[in-house]
Parts: sequence; structure tokens; C-alpha cells
Amino acid sequence: MIDSVSKGGVGTCVAACALLLAPAIQLSCSASPNISPDSGVSYDRSVSTDSPVVGTGNSGSCSDPSLPALALIESLPFDIKTTRRLSRYRSCLGHSMNDEHEPTPLSSLKHYVFGPAEHANCYRSTVYAPFDGRVVGLSRAADSSGNTDGREAGCDETSGGGFVAIVADVDPRFAVDLAHVMPLADVEVGDMVNAGDRVGYAILPTTENGSWDLHFGSVLTSYPLFLSDFGLSLNSYCSIAEFLTDELRSELAEHGVEAPKQLWFSKEEREMAPCAESAYGHDNLPDGQINFHGSYNDAPNMWVTFR
Repeated sequence: MIDSVSKGGVGTCVAACALLLAPAIQLSCSASPNISPDSGVSYDRSVSTDSPVVGTGNSGSCSDPSLPALALIESLPFDIKTTRRLSRYRSCLGHSMNDEHEPTPLSSLKHYVFGPAEHANCYRSTVYAPFDGRVVGLSRAADSSGNTDGREAGCDETSGGGFVAIVADVDPRFAVDLAHVMPLADVEVGDMVNAGDRVGYAILPTTENGSWDLHFGSVLTSYPLFLSDFGLSLNSYCSIAEFLTDELRSELAEHGVEAPKQLWFSKEEREMAPCAESAYGHDNLPDGQINFHGSYNDAPNMWVTFR
């Protein structure tokens, strides 16, 4: 049983994405998920990308410009009333995250989600499914007391190591990887979720730098799905900017953010202003990624701030 939010509030939970006018797409079912007991990661690699929705491409909010900008995000994955700010796609915050469609310029092809500016040592931020879909992977990293349920996990370094990966029902080329979150105990691989369903919590331990990662984009068209201890591997990373329903764009506008244009930098803008590497270089990062200079953390153009 997965908790749901009411209509309104955190995104409008629409029963069907009427704007798409697309036929229903069936996802194949696996008899049982594959489980890696050593890593604590479970995943389902049986999803098919048959019958994708045809569209006209996006305006640069994906590394692959041919992907259609479908209005498939029907609920914000974060609670906008308690979220302080969201990093812009192609920002210079944190560390680089690029893909085969856009290996350069180095930038962060994702969104960081930050909680309130002030909270008492630990903030538990609710995380929601952004669209109807199927859970294809998750990790239940434990806190220092062994708790793996986001409702109960304490605020320590290990509580941010989990993830929930969901493939979209309306077009299973698209998926979201909600990273550095603690899934709810009753969320399992293979579950069908609805837009606005509560799937976990982000445990944010600090007032300044506590954040979780919103990875959205297309999965590989050749299967099986690739999932690792770190989450779902996306073929093309996208901003949520052009994939929001009109209702969500209106909701963001009420909080002072104009979508889609304020949520992302264009590739051309980033090429003109490359991200600077920090002195830490590749420390504690996978091959090919670099840490960006800390001065960007105070650069207001790297974020959108909700009022």
C-alpha cells in the first residue's frame, strides 16, 4: 500500500495525461525482481519500450534534442511548500553529470532539491512519484541504527544512500531516478504507482547543504535496463522543464518560478560560460566526473528559489 497525496497541493494528480492523446502502453511483468543481496539493491529489468509516443522533439531541455517534450510529469516529486530551491539543469553545482549525447561541456544534467533554509538539525522531505508508472529499482540503505524505512530513518550520513527508480507508464522510454532518498518500507520493485504517490523521504541533515537528486530522462532503448548500486542509468538526461503539465507550470508560477525557461540553461549558454573545476578534481567520484568550484554555491543564477 503506497500513500497518496490529495489532488492539488503537491502537484495535480491527473488520472490520465489527456494532452498526449496516446494509446495505453503495456509494460511487461517479471515473475520476480532480480535482487543483489550484497548491495541491498533490487531491480526489474523486464520493462519494454515498445510503442513509444511520437513527438516533435524538445527545445534543449534534454541532452538528446530528438526526445519529444511530453507533458507526462503530473505531480512535482517534491513538496513545493517546504522546498527552498531547485538547481537549474546544466548548472555548475556539485559535480558534473553528463551523458553520451552531451559529453561536453561539463555540467550537471540534473536538478538538486533543497529543503527549507532553516530547520532543526534534520529535515525529512517527502518524495513523490511524478507520473503513473512502475518501480523498476530501489535501494534501502540503512541509517546508523539499521532503519531502512524513510518514515523512521535517523539523520546521519548513511540515510541518504538509497534511491527509487520509476519508469513512466505513458511512454516507458522515460524514467525518473529519485536519488539520496529513503524508500518507504511498503514500496517494492514491480509496484505500479500513480502520480503523487508518496514513495519515500529525503533525510536532509544540514541547514545549508542538505539536498537530494532528481534525475529524469530517457532509458536505454536496448534492454535489459542497466541499474547499479547508484540507481538507474539514463541514456539521455533531461530537465523536468518541458515535461510539466500546464497545471504544474501554473503552480510553479504561483511560487515565483516561470517554467520552462527558468529551470534550465541552454547548451550554448554553458559553452559560453564553462563550469570551473574545484581543487578536489575527481575525488570520491566515478571516472569522468569532476567536482565543481564551491563558489557556484553562492551564485543565484544557478538556482530557482521558491517563494
